[in-house]
Amino acid sequence: MVSLIKIAENFKDRVLARFNKTEQAMLSMDGKTLQECTDGDLKSMLSYCCIMVGIHRVPSDDVKMVIVGYLRKYHGGMTNKQVAQAFELAATGMYGTACPEHYQNISPQYISEVLTCFTMKVKTVVDKAKRAEFQMQIEQAPKSTPEQYYAGLLKAIDKHQFIPMIWAWEEVCEHLMEIADININYEPTPDQAKELVIAWCRKKYPTLPLQSSSFDSRFKTTRKTQQA
Repeated sequence: MVSLIKIAENFKDRVLARFNKTEQAMLSMDGKTLQECTDGDLKSMLSYCCIMVGIHRVPSDDVKMVIVGYLRKYHGGMTNKQVAQAFELAATGMYGTACPEHYQNISPQYISEVLTCFTMKVKTVVDKAKRAEFQMQIEQAPKSTPEQYYAGLLKAIDKHQFIPMIWAWEEVCEHLMEIADININYEPTPDQAKELVIAWCRKKYPTLPLQSSSFDSRFKTTRKTQQA
């Protein structure tokens, strides 16, 4: 759980801005860790958790102290605000059937099950944030020019000695049209651009084969991120 939150701390504000307030709170390390909390802090937190999930029979101080020791031992890296939010989300029903009934008893087992549900939700949000960050990196990555894609294609062919089946075909086709190596009087579709460029490559490199039908990961690229 702590490692997930540490990962989340590295996300930029522009990534976190894409999430709602509940999700942003799930990625926060606000509050004090349970190891740092006083006994009084943890007892107050437990009372709050009971209120959130509708446990009316608040445990005695002796029982609370047993739970306090348990929390420090097994969940000490979480913060008191995270634990409080875990029970708030349980109250909303966000965990669905994954969250067990408490039967008016805030036992160590029940607490751990709620915190496990919360951790899984945090993991989902962290994964979502990673995807958002990756997408932003793609969107902000400098784009190669058609000429650079063309040069990169020739370099790749010379290096690997076959004609790839995956490339930025439209950009290469655009460059070949500019230098009059491809003469057409229409705007090619993406599939047509691919066919035209591969035909040009086969004419330029008559002895080289096409890339094998078994996918070669060296050419796994996108039109936006491939660099010459």
